[in-house]
Amino acid sequence: MLDHEEIVDYVFIGLGAANSLILRQMYHQGLLIDASMAIIDPDEKLLNDKTFCFWATEQELQDLGLTSLISHQWSKLGIGDMIAQSVSPYHYHHISSIALYDELRDILSTCNVRFIRERAESIKTNSGLKMFTVNTASSTVKTRYVFDSRPPQWNPPASNETFLLQSFVGWRITTKDACFDIDTFTMMDFSIDQAQSTQFVYTLPFNSHHALVELTRFGKDPISYDYAQEQLYSYCESKKFGDYTIDSTEQGVIPMSSCTIKTEQTFEKYVKTGSGAGRIKPSTGYAFKEMAHDAIDIVASIQEKQSPTRSIYRSGRFAFYDRLLLKILEQYPQRGKELFERLFQHVHGRRVLRFLEEQTSFVEDISVFMALPKYIFAKQAVIDVFYALTRTVNGVVSLGITLLFILFHHIDLGFVNWIILAIGLVMIGIPHGAMDHVLTIRDRSSRSLALFILGYIAKGMLMLAIWIMFPLAGLSIFLLYSMWHFGQAEYEQENIHNPWQIFLRGFAVLSFILATHISETNIIINALSIPSVPDVEGLLSSSLLSESTIALLLISVMLQPRKSTILATVSLILGMFLPLLQAFGVYFVFHHSFLGWNHIKNRLQKTNRELWEISAPFSLTAIATIFLFFINTGYALLDFAPLFFVILSCLSFPHVWEMHAFYTSQSITSKKQKKDIIA
Repeated sequence: MLDHEEIVDYVFIGLGAANSLILRQMYHQGLLIDASMAIIDPDEKLLNDKTFCFWATEQELQDLGLTSLISHQWSKLGIGDMIAQSVSPYHYHHISSIALYDELRDILSTCNVRFIRERAESIKTNSGLKMFTVNTASSTVKTRYVFDSRPPQWNPPASNETFLLQSFVGWRITTKDACFDIDTFTMMDFSIDQAQSTQFVYTLPFNSHHALVELTRFGKDPISYDYAQEQLYSYCESKKFGDYTIDSTEQGVIPMSSCTIKTEQTFEKYVKTGSGAGRIKPSTGYAFKEMAHDAIDIVASIQEKQSPTRSIYRSGRFAFYDRLLLKILEQYPQRGKELFERLFQHVHGRRVLRFLEEQTSFVEDISVFMALPKYIFAKQAVIDVFYALTRTVNGVVSLGITLLFILFHHIDLGFVNWIILAIGLVMIGIPHGAMDHVLTIRDRSSRSLALFILGYIAKGMLMLAIWIMFPLAGLSIFLLYSMWHFGQAEYEQENIHNPWQIFLRGFAVLSFILATHISETNIIINALSIPSVPDVEGLLSSSLLSESTIALLLISVMLQPRKSTILATVSLILGMFLPLLQAFGVYFVFHHSFLGWNHIKNRLQKTNRELWEISAPFSLTAIATIFLFFINTGYALLDFAPLFFVILSCLSFPHVWEMHAFYTSQSITSKKQKKDIIA
């Protein structure tokens, strides 16, 4: 045994499947010879508490080094009363947890290991020494490597994400009569009450008289033990198993989540494993085979003297498929039975397994989805894509809209652009600025709604008075706070709070839009009795103003070369080929307003629909006002653009004031949270 205060080479927090597989692989690769380690787990692993199952070919099984652990395997897959299908070259394999634990116990008996039968309470690091200190209630261990298999903490689900539970209660039964086909495992049998969830029975026959019969639920609430007992009893009666005995029971819950896992600061040689590393397939709950691959990769990294870390984030088309399925199971739990039965009726079981293992091609994926209820998947896909567009890399939406506007403008369908802008203004542009009352009262609860409205009106009237008395000052103030607001919204998304960079970005954006449409800009400001902005021939073009603002725009990109900034800048440059109001409208509605909308939604933890409901009173008032303005001006917007900009500035000044307070308070909160984490 190790001395209590000795530094060890490795610390394993938890001795479940993930860390057991890593230890096993390290042993076979000779990494435990002369190594010292500590294993922190309150459970001695003396019971057969879990069943590990997965499908694999014989070659995969050998490559993973799992052959010696396999207790049973099946060559056919059954779904309810459907004819069983061969899944060759796959077999469905079974490993008893006690077999893994017993083999590992034999391995560890030859190693220099200290067992700590407690829970890990904290992990601290000294970055200078590159050492970790792991604390339990009564022990402290220092090490170079930590393998942490504790369950993850999940971020709250976004509107397109889901957190469900796969809960199960199983009986191992022995029947008097021969009742089971020893070559076939029943993956799903839906011939039971669905109880407003997706429920099925899963059966693993170990011989013709002995099987695991397990009730499984996909749902928000786990199965209660008593309810499961009743359902299993009814199921065994319906299958006419005759006389049987219950040899043992098992019960568990597996998360089925498309949410992201909360991450703390990561360090070299600190490795999250198992469910905490995102190794559970969200839509199925299968994890063992992935953890076996993980063990091989982690140990190979250690041998190569590299940091054994892997991404916990899932992306790509299979993550998209998982989100769709889980959201459908959440919203339409009664459709789960139909969905899975149709899948296996129309798609061969072998392909389904390959699909679930994320090994199919995109063409094969299409054949799978063609077998499923098309409307609910198409509907959820549209919702998911819309959400992704509102959350995607900033600039993608505005870039796409800009290209579309250029096309319509080129083929003399410019009126379509105005229709799209009007829709965007009604759906996002106006509502994103009609929630200031919620933000203010949330952050400053002592202020009543009435006082807020009075203060809001007072700020707008102040801006109007400045316009009337000093038009040039009014325009200057309007441009300055608009520049700040645009830059602040863009860089808040990137968590950048340097005031000079914020203002430079906003100045570059707005001055570029105006300078590259200088003729239209001068028409508007001349109507306000403000002199024209002079322009002279540039070095490479006819406009020095355009060249200067392009240079400013590129400097802002070089200072913050993020993909979002680059895409937004490309969109702005392409806006040179559109009229002024359309170029400004695309940026304001489909970039700036999208950003503000998402910042508010994330802060308040609301859905799009909830935000529209919150903003409705003020949004409808603003829309009605704009409509009346158009009626009175005969829809000749360009002729009345100066007046429109004055009204816009009076409305936007209090909005910018409140959003600045919103962003500032958010930044202060974020800094405090970071400080607390470090402390």
